[in-house]
Amino acid sequence: MSEIIDIFKKSLSQNIVQKNWFESHLSLVGDIHNHCNISYGHGDLKDAIFFANQQLDFFSVTGHFAWPDMNDNMEKLSIPEDVIEYHNMGFALLLKNWGNYINQLQKINEKELIAFPSYEFHSFNNGDYTVVAKKINEQLPKNNNLFDNRLNDIIEGTFDKSNILAFPHHIGYKCGYRGINWETYNEKNTPLVEIISMHGSSESEDSNIKYLHTMGPLNGKNTMLEGFKGNHRFGIIGNTDHHNASPGSYPHGRTIVWAKEKNRDCIFDSLKNRITAAVSGDPIKAMMFVDNYVIGQEIPEFTEKRNLDIYIIACDTIDKAQIIQSGKIIKTITTDDNNFLKQIGRFAVNFGWGEKNKICNWTVNISIDKGTISNITPRFKGEDIVDPLDDANNSNKIIPNYNKIDSKKISLNFSTEGNINSTTNSTQGISLEYNYFEDSTIKIEIEALYNGKVINKEYLYPIRDLKYTKSEYIDGFVSPAIEIKKFINLNEYALEYHSEIKCKKNDWYYLRIFEKNGDVMYLSPIWEKPIY
Repeated sequence: MSEIIDIFKKSLSQNIVQKNWFESHLSLVGDIHNHCNISYGHGDLKDAIFFANQQLDFFSVTGHFAWPDMNDNMEKLSIPEDVIEYHNMGFALLLKNWGNYINQLQKINEKELIAFPSYEFHSFNNGDYTVVAKKINEQLPKNNNLFDNRLNDIIEGTFDKSNILAFPHHIGYKCGYRGINWETYNEKNTPLVEIISMHGSSESEDSNIKYLHTMGPLNGKNTMLEGFKGNHRFGIIGNTDHHNASPGSYPHGRTIVWAKEKNRDCIFDSLKNRITAAVSGDPIKAMMFVDNYVIGQEIPEFTEKRNLDIYIIACDTIDKAQIIQSGKIIKTITTDDNNFLKQIGRFAVNFGWGEKNKICNWTVNISIDKGTISNITPRFKGEDIVDPLDDANNSNKIIPNYNKIDSKKISLNFSTEGNINSTTNSTQGISLEYNYFEDSTIKIEIEALYNGKVINKEYLYPIRDLKYTKSEYIDGFVSPAIEIKKFINLNEYALEYHSEIKCKKNDWYYLRIFEKNGDVMYLSPIWEKPIY
C-alpha cells in the first residue's frame, strides 16, 4: 500500500515531528485472539499458521485455559450440561497440547510472521480475558491454590505482568454473563480492550456490526464508549475470535499497531503503549495527531486550543471519517475536496456464489499489462464457526493463498461454496493497488474445478472501462461467479485533515473511519492529562 509519508509529502514537509514519526514507524496488522483444535475449536494449528501468513504481520492462536467461576454459577445461570462438558474438555486438551503448540510456534520464520503464545480465561464476574505472552516459550500458569484466582491476580497486578499482556474481549455482553465488568477492570494492568470480533462490535450501542452470537445481544453499558465516559483509559484492538484455524479471517476483526520495527519486542511494546487501532477487515493505514501526540498517549499539559492532524490511506473508497471528542462527533470529513494527481488506484475482485454446499476450487492469475502492482491486500476468509459445537467442513478445501509472480502478476488458490443464506458472505477476495496508465488493462485468468469438471475462463478489463462493478458467471446460471469492483483512484481512498480544536480538561479524542464496502476502523484515543 502507498505509504503515508509519500502520499502526504507536502503536508508532512511542514511538520518535521510528524514526518520523523512516520519515517520511524511501520503500520502492521495482526490477530492475537482466535482459536483452533488445540483446545475446543476446529482446524489444525499448522493450517492456522499458514492462513495467518497470507495476510498478517503478527498473530496468536489462543487456547481456552480456564473458567474459574463456572461451577459457582451452574445452577444460578442454568448453564447447559453440554456447554460445561465441552469447556472442561477444551481446558484439558490445551494442557495436553501446550508443549507441541509452543514447538510449532518456535519453527515460524520471524522475518515473515511474528507469533505470540496466548491463552484465555472465561469469567462471569470479570468478563472474558485473553492473555498474550511476549516470549515464545511461555508456560501456562499453574494453579497451586484451592481456589482459582489467576485471572484476578492478573487484573489486580499481583501476577508478574512484565512479559504478558491481558485484555478483555467481547465486552458488550451483559455484566455477569461474560461481558466486561467496569468495576473490576484495571487499565494499569490490562491496557487494551478488544472491541471487534466475530461476536460483533462493542464500540457503542449504535455500531453497525451487530451482536448475533449464541451468547446474546449487546448491552449498552458494556461498550467502549461507556468505558471512556467512566474515565477508563485504554487502547482499542480488534481480533477475529474465529474458532476454525483462520487468524485474520476477513472481515471479523484485526489489530493495527504502529511499531518501530517488525519484530517481537517492538510489536509487544506498541501494544502495551496503546499505539493501536481496531479494524473489522481492511488494514487501513491511519494516524491522528493532537499537538503532535499520537494515539494512546496522554498530553501532559492542558491548553484550550490544540492542532489536530489526520492522515488516512484506506483499501477501499472512504465513506467518511468522524472525529470524536469526549463522546461527541465534532467533525465528519470526506474525500470530496481531494486533488491527488498521482496515477495510483485500486481494483478488487471477489469470487464465490453458486449453489449452496457445492465446492469450487479456484486457481486464478491476475495481471496488468502496463503499470505495476504496488500493494496486495487479501480478503481471505475461513469457514465461519460461531458456536464451537458447530461442525466444520474443512476437508477437500484449499486454504486461501497467493503468490506474487512479479511486479505485474499474482496467482491465487482457494475454495468457495455457495453462500449459506442471502445475508452471509462466503466469498474470497483480494484488493490490488496499482501504479497504472490510462490505457492499462487488467487480465483475470481462471481455472476452476466445479461439479466434476474443469472450467477455464479469461477476462480482460481496460481500467478506463471499470467505472462500474461488473459480474461474470463461469458456467451459466447459478454457477460460481466473480465480482469485479470498479477501479478507484487515490482520491477516493486517501484523506488528510488539519484543524484547530477547542479543548476542555479531561477531554479525549479518537477517530473512526468507514469504508463504503462496510469495513470500519477505530483508533485508540489521545487523552488530556487527567484532572479530577
